[in-house]
Amino acid sequence: MHTNLAGYQSPLQRNRNHIPPQPSRPRTIHQASNNDDQNQKLDRLMRNAHEVLAKADTVFPFTLFRDTIIVDRAKVTIIKRNFFMMAETFSIRIEDILNVGTTVGPFLGSIEIITRVFNADKPHVVNFLQRNDAIKIKHLIHGYVIATHNNIDCNSLDKEQLIVTLSKLGHEENK
Repeated sequence: MHTNLAGYQSPLQRNRNHIPPQPSRPRTIHQASNNDDQNQKLDRLMRNAHEVLAKADTVFPFTLFRDTIIVDRAKVTIIKRNFFMMAETFSIRIEDILNVGTTVGPFLGSIEIITRVFNADKPHVVNFLQRNDAIKIKHLIHGYVIATHNNIDCNSLDKEQLIVTLSKLGHEENK
């Protein structure tokens, strides 16, 4: 085979060295059903992964650029905006959340999320949420954390049923 100094091969030279692909072996019934099951699981996961369960924005007069917290079936996403058309976005898998807490006043509230992957001494805080949004999201995340740590599969529930179930599970009694 001849090549020039740069290693270029003409199309004719490349075709001479081309090895035809090997014919694939037919799949057995067991392999086909496993692949179909995996494909169905992957399809269901992709459909459900971006289904938003709760979303809240910070209140305008207290923050010039609104921050956002979004809870979906797979993760919690926090979007911090510092200036026009600038945002810092990070996502936390539900499995990685250790604890979630709220601080609420008469009108506003904040959410504090402690994770195992980021600095546990410095939790993620979203301030100046509406009081009801902060409480609702805290109950939802806390319920999801409890369900996940107890290996409860939440994918079979529809959105509304999941929200109600997780909120009840994450709700604490005020005495």
